[in-house]
Amino acid sequence: MLFRSGDNLQSGVIDFIDRSAELTLYSAYIKTKEIVKLNNDRKIKRIVVRWEIEDLHRGSSDLDLFNYCIDNGIALYRNTRIHLKCLRNNNDDVFLGSANFTGRGIGGISPRYNFELNSMCLSIDFADALYLESLISQSEYVTQDVFQKIEMLLANLPTYESQDVYSSPDFFLNTNQGENCLISDLPMFYGVERLYESAHNYMDLDSIQKQCLSHDIATYGVDIYQSEREFYDELKVAFNSHVFINKLKDEVKKNVRKSLNYGSIVRWIRENTKTVPTPISWELKEQQVVNVLFDWICYFDKEFYLERPGYSQILRFGG
Repeated sequence: MLFRSGDNLQSGVIDFIDRSAELTLYSAYIKTKEIVKLNNDRKIKRIVVRWEIEDLHRGSSDLDLFNYCIDNGIALYRNTRIHLKCLRNNNDDVFLGSANFTGRGIGGISPRYNFELNSMCLSIDFADALYLESLISQSEYVTQDVFQKIEMLLANLPTYESQDVYSSPDFFLNTNQGENCLISDLPMFYGVERLYESAHNYMDLDSIQKQCLSHDIATYGVDIYQSEREFYDELKVAFNSHVFINKLKDEVKKNVRKSLNYGSIVRWIRENTKTVPTPISWELKEQQVVNVLFDWICYFDKEFYLERPGYSQILRFGG
């Protein structure tokens, strides 16, 4: 079925959102008013927008989208290469097409709407899910610091005039390399030894497993279209060189007992990460998140192992 601006496009988007539990939105241009209309039930959890300085200067996208995202628990990402427009839900269904999430795009109800055409794809395959998830890992998470720097830059630009023609730089702040990592830097798929097999049997997984799998492959940037041995060799290097993983390992090593128990690691993660949406909710399933982390660390670094005295778990360094 096709969804046409001025006809069934906006209603099609609303129907897609209504039957979804959680959504990620990708769009080059976004107007906050349109997101408010679509997000009554607060199902949108992540937004990726282009936010080139020129886009914001001329009003193609709204800067106040940041405040809306903060107020509604949405993780906002900036990627100046984004041109696609789509919604992806937790079942790997995608609503996609030419329409930006603006009044003249998805809104499409004013006399001056753009001629847009969208469609829907149900249960996309792993390659497509990985492509969309990889866009998140290649995007810049918009923190308060990022927002303020963009706001200041815009404040120093002259008032935009419609006849202005200029090319803004591919402005990327790269401020995500600070003290804290994102909680989405953690692996999410339990059973790292099954990762390769699962990637090649994607349709056999449930929706959470699919999300965790595509998240992890995208986070560590590993090519699944190689031999299993090559895949795990590449993943080992990527995982063991990740800044977050090394910070945690160093924390274990410098402990007087060369170990940290489950509770200590939970506290460390809370103190050293920024919370963003992930396939596994940290608030609801923190034990599962930590178990996955233990599984990956011990699998890829034989100097670490788990002890299980009683019902507790201890991550120990010592080989």
